[in-house]
Amino acid sequence: MGQKCIIISCIPNLTPLQEAGMLQMLNELKNRGLKVFFYSPNAHELLNSFAVKPGRFNRILYKYYYYKSRFLIEEDKWKSRLKWWYSLQSKQQEDILFKERVKQAIKLFCTMKPDMFVCWNPNAAPHGVHNEVAHIMGIKTGGIDWGLLPNTYILDSKGTLAMSEIFNRPVTYPDEALVERVGTAIYNNLKNKSTSMYAQETKPLPPEAERATGPKILLLGIDTLDSAAHPATHNDRKGLLPFHTSTYEQALAFAQADPSFTVIFKPHPSHNVHTEDVQVQNNMWVLNINPDYLIDWADVVVCNGSKMELSVLFKGKPLINVGAGLVYKKGCSYEVYAPEQMVAMVTEAKNNGFTPQQQRAFKKLLGYLKHYYLYSYGEVANNTASIDRFISTL
Repeated sequence: MGQKCIIISCIPNLTPLQEAGMLQMLNELKNRGLKVFFYSPNAHELLNSFAVKPGRFNRILYKYYYYKSRFLIEEDKWKSRLKWWYSLQSKQQEDILFKERVKQAIKLFCTMKPDMFVCWNPNAAPHGVHNEVAHIMGIKTGGIDWGLLPNTYILDSKGTLAMSEIFNRPVTYPDEALVERVGTAIYNNLKNKSTSMYAQETKPLPPEAERATGPKILLLGIDTLDSAAHPATHNDRKGLLPFHTSTYEQALAFAQADPSFTVIFKPHPSHNVHTEDVQVQNNMWVLNINPDYLIDWADVVVCNGSKMELSVLFKGKPLINVGAGLVYKKGCSYEVYAPEQMVAMVTEAKNNGFTPQQQRAFKKLLGYLKHYYLYSYGEVANNTASIDRFISTL
């Protein structure tokens, strides 16, 4: 069997520390006997030795996969996401960019002949088309993204978010004592700290929200576009939002379910369509301010798939997952399995808080993420187990 080839894609510009971390990971994969290439629209000088190089490819095979892809790919979904991501103004622009991405992907894969394409957030428009084309061409796919803990990357054999190895499902711990020990150290280090990647303003809350006597509920929104919740009519949305078409609608459902609830909806800062701070109804506001300040205000936090789930638990607040989420089915949160359970779950979460059992389950999850799942950089780290897990799927 020949040397396995993987292509790792990257959408964002990386800081020097992140770039060094990416180089560390690429080298570690290379040292495991893989042929590794880096694919990005941005210039990363430190990573040039891994950059995809132009080359010759079989044009007959290229044409075959082009027509096959145009027949099988979910064109409307990707055009809709490309339109939003790039602020396209016409159907013609959507059509041109979509066809360009399909051709780019087929040319890349016909040239490099990878065994796996590791896509930076396969839900996101820039490389998501490439990911689906890889599926059509019979190439294995995985996912990479910002990590769930400081100075880490996600390296997942299935994808990211709802398509990943860990979202929406329980996790089996190979060594429970080890993960609890590692996770307890992480918990003690990050307790009451923020894991948010975004610097956001802190402003006074509306007086009515400050004075609220009933349950105070914070709903943290997801990045609608890059979390596969757009288009809302597509089945992908149900991976993180099984009962509602958006996190805004989810917040409204909580507010309408019980007038004694005080609900604040905090939109995700990326691809945000709720940029105005407004009062929606008597007991609900949309506020674009520091989420950690709002977590401190809340009695209960609702979140479905944001990394902020971890910030909520680090701050010791009870977390509700409505049918999906990062920590869903892992014993760390209150879980809603049907919309009619939402009111009762708020009461239960407010009364019981973040329980000792949930805290212990959270520590185990943290240890698993650190030791077996995430790729760590910027420190002396042993990534053997996480690299082993990933490579075993090739």
